[in-house]
Amino acid sequence: MALTRDNIERKRQSVKARSEKHQRLVRRLVMAGLAGLLLLQGVAVAILTRPGSLMSELPVTDEYVGKVATSDIRAPISFTVADTEATERKRKEAAEAVRSVYDFESDRAQRTVRRLREAFGLMRKHLEQYRRRTLPEGEKAGDAKKTAAQREEDLLRRAESLDAYMLARKSLFLKSLQAVVSDTDFLVLAKDGFSVRAQQAAAALLERILGRMIVQSRELLEAERGQGIDVRFLKDSVPQKEMTVRSFNRILDVEEARMRVEQLAAIELAELSRPTRRALVHMMVTLVQPNLVFNRDETERRRNAARQAVQPLEIRIEKGAKIIRDGDVIQPWHVRVFQAMQKLTQPRGVALRMLGTILVVVLMLGTLVWFSARSFKRITITVKDLYFLGSVMLIFVVTMKIWHWIFGGIWERFQFFPYDSLIWAIPFAAGGMVVRFVLNLEVSLVFSIAASFLAGMLMDNSLVVGLYCLVSSLVAMWSVASARQRASLFKAGALTGAVNAGFVLAADAFGGTLVSFGTLFDLLFAFSGGILSAMIVTSSVPVFEMLFGYTTDIKLMELAHLNHPLLKEPIVE
Repeated sequence: MALTRDNIERKRQSVKARSEKHQRLVRRLVMAGLAGLLLLQGVAVAILTRPGSLMSELPVTDEYVGKVATSDIRAPISFTVADTEATERKRKEAAEAVRSVYDFESDRAQRTVRRLREAFGLMRKHLEQYRRRTLPEGEKAGDAKKTAAQREEDLLRRAESLDAYMLARKSLFLKSLQAVVSDTDFLVLAKDGFSVRAQQAAAALLERILGRMIVQSRELLEAERGQGIDVRFLKDSVPQKEMTVRSFNRILDVEEARMRVEQLAAIELAELSRPTRRALVHMMVTLVQPNLVFNRDETERRRNAARQAVQPLEIRIEKGAKIIRDGDVIQPWHVRVFQAMQKLTQPRGVALRMLGTILVVVLMLGTLVWFSARSFKRITITVKDLYFLGSVMLIFVVTMKIWHWIFGGIWERFQFFPYDSLIWAIPFAAGGMVVRFVLNLEVSLVFSIAASFLAGMLMDNSLVVGLYCLVSSLVAMWSVASARQRASLFKAGALTGAVNAGFVLAADAFGGTLVSFGTLFDLLFAFSGGILSAMIVTSSVPVFEMLFGYTTDIKLMELAHLNHPLLKEPIVE
């Protein structure tokens, strides 16, 4: 008997041990499932915030140019890429807009006339020295002792010696004048005594001609006729001022200037003897040189400065924008965009960033659940509730990004409203409404805080979006608390949409864009976000009721309705 009682006790202990072991196993499996669900949340957020890490190979080499894209490619992040073609085109236009620079020696006439006076004065001194040497003091030109033949012979001998004397000093004349004069013309001028009258006549004529702008050839200016030239006025090779010349009618070329010298000499030097006038014309023609010269170095310097002043142009690619469509031909600019995109989303460091994102999400959600369960007495969460909350949160994370992509596609199709306005239409309040509708206020509050944090992360770490999600969820939770019919959810959605619009209005005012065309669309989409949240809750709550076995207040009201088949049949009987 005692043995039997011991056997029974051992069996009871064995069954109890197996039961406890089974319970521990179940608890471990449940905890593992919850941990897996929590980890799945982090992975989902990491992938959705960095979709470029899972992108297929991009056409980043020139060999893809001309080929057909096999799929749509969207930008995983917002970035800018240098538009080299447009930049080079703008720089070329800027360089071409710079006018050619010409240097005008405004003091050329004065310097030429000064050299002319110095050269003539020098030769007059040498002539005076010659006369003093060949005509000693006391010798008379009309000495009665000499016959006429003797005097003529003396004159010829003196003339020949004068020519030789002056030719020996011609180099001094050319050095001072800095122009080439033939021996014949030089001797004619020497015979005239390099007279002051000839000097003054030549100087006046040269001042008139050289005071004009003279170029080597008028053909050089034909290419500049459209935009003109910039002329720097030089004095002693130092720029004094600058002006733009667009009309070239008053500019002479060398041939025209020399022709005018000949024409004016025939009039203004008429009092001089023909040989002297001819010699002066020949000399002045050689003195007429271009005084308006193209300055290549200065022109290139200005054009290079204009090119450098053009800032590199960039193409702004918004996150989610479609870069190329399936079936489109890949162009060179597509390749540059893909190269820039690959640099920003290349695998280097992506794994570490994704790991960091997962840890942040897991720690945030885990800590929030642990703190809420231990700090708020009204929060009593079962395993089923945890799975429900995890499922709703996962669906919230995925669908928020899907809505973002859907609205991005709508914007690409129409583009008559700002792209940033679409973010307000995303039904951020749907998650909080569902949880409040199924569970209670405290749990939905904790859920909304976590959902707002994740919404901000999903939308490019936007604090404004996170606050918008929190405010929208709080209003939705409060308004849905008194709902006793499914139609009442739309009233809650309308109230949520109105508060959404108020928040967006305040956000636009804070950002300084209140008075703008985009504000109207911001308000419209924000209100639509509340209505869309109500529609999602109306359609999704029955599914959660069926999957998790919840019975909501509205479900009870429907079951208690007299027209319900379960109640109608007993009443009829």
